[in-house]
Amino acid sequence: MMQTCITLVNPRTDDDITAISASLDTTHEALNDDGTLWLMVTDTDDPQGYPWKLAFSLRSKGWWLRQDIISSVSQYGHHHYFFMLAKNSQYYYNYEGLQEIATTGNDKIGQETSKFGGNKYGDNPEYILHSGKRWVPTGFRNKRSVWKIQADTLLEEYERLAEYAVKGGSDIGHIITDPFDTWEITQEVATNLGREFKQIT
Repeated sequence: MMQTCITLVNPRTDDDITAISASLDTTHEALNDDGTLWLMVTDTDDPQGYPWKLAFSLRSKGWWLRQDIISSVSQYGHHHYFFMLAKNSQYYYNYEGLQEIATTGNDKIGQETSKFGGNKYGDNPEYILHSGKRWVPTGFRNKRSVWKIQADTLLEEYERLAEYAVKGGSDIGHIITDPFDTWEITQEVATNLGREFKQIT
């Protein structure tokens, strides 16, 4: 079974939304029960709301929408939606793989972190269990909902997001898939990070 699906889609019509959603039905069946789907969705230059149309279409088919992330790229002045969805309310989420260095005074020693709905966490001894909840050591925090990406092209942006998704949605040795991996970016990223890549057949 596969742990995580990471993909980039570019819907341009409502028919595209229907087709993409239908294609991901197979992905839903192939993923582990605690598997996740990380989905970068572009919109038209004249925004039509296709990212959210697709997200709601997937929700209607049984996916749990867990987070909507804004990917902000200053180099070419665009932002895109990066959705994280899960098969169930209990899903694999490696929060340690998605931590960032705290840069504001609001991130204090022993800051309480959200469990984010996941059910599997690392055993890093630097993390203290207090009243059943994790506390972050000084200098780190969970990533927020706006991710600033350094990229000169759409494909470079997706590559950066795929790296985050592989780290957050899987562990070394897990299987990654991408039904629309036209440029083989997901496969390359997954392999470089010690995961196995397989296409759904």
